[in-house]
Amino acid sequence: MIYHLIASLISILILVFNYWIIQNTERKINSYTKIPPFQKIDYTSSYKKNPASSLKNLLDGDLATSWTKEGEGMEWDFDLELRLTHFYKQNRYIKRNLKEIHIYPCGDSPMKNFQYEVFLREGINVDKELRMPDDRTIYAGELGETNDVSVIQLNDFLPTRDLESYDGKQIFILGIKGKFPGGTGCLAEISVIEELGSLRQN
Repeated sequence: MIYHLIASLISILILVFNYWIIQNTERKINSYTKIPPFQKIDYTSSYKKNPASSLKNLLDGDLATSWTKEGEGMEWDFDLELRLTHFYKQNRYIKRNLKEIHIYPCGDSPMKNFQYEVFLREGINVDKELRMPDDRTIYAGELGETNDVSVIQLNDFLPTRDLESYDGKQIFILGIKGKFPGGTGCLAEISVIEELGSLRQN
């Protein structure tokens, strides 16, 4: 009798454990769909002072979450990788039709003197090449005091053709570096638009 009870308990535990694995895997896949597992560096370590302030909030598609500068950074406050310029399909690397980067301020708080550089980072395998990838700045600017969504056009700066094989010197990671010089600042979202559109509804 007791052996049957133990066997039943073990079977139930196995089922519960398998269910947990499936649920956890699906949750991670959905998270990666919304927030690509790219590099996110907060040079200000703001998340240590304010746990609600995280760079991943800038990629989650939710304008209610935000990143707030809580300390001084280095040359830049953050370095954020956004999107690969190509995706793999049917044995080819197809270029993405990336149109714009949208930068959203926090709610009604104006974005003040935000400096940024949009860059292309080599998509090399650092384990094989034994070097850090090179960055190429494709656009730099500064935004004055504004409550509006700021739009950066990408049409003239990105790769223009598909590739037959992977080439880390022609496939790039699109990213942005940002800084609020000499003070605090807050951003709600930085999104890459493949078709014209906006997260903020009129």
